[in-house]
Amino acid sequence: MKYSALDIVHYIITYSCEMNMRITNLRLQKLLYFIQQEYLKDYGKPLFFDDICAWKYGPVVPNVYYIYSGYGG
Repeated sequence: MKYSALDIVHYIITYSCEMNMRITNLRLQKLLYFIQQEYLKDYGKPLFFDDICAWKYGPVVPNVYYIYSGYGG
């Protein structure tokens, strides 16, 4: 089953809140990259269908970035 990156982000944010962990947009982007990488390695197919782009400070899923960039660091 394929998900959108936003589905994965909602899970990450929920988990982070439950664990009382702070999460930034930058960390969120890196987690998406590593989750996608591990899923590809383990199952040979992507977990989510959104593109990951190479930006100056690391990998970014643009639609996720723009949605969560308004919350600041």
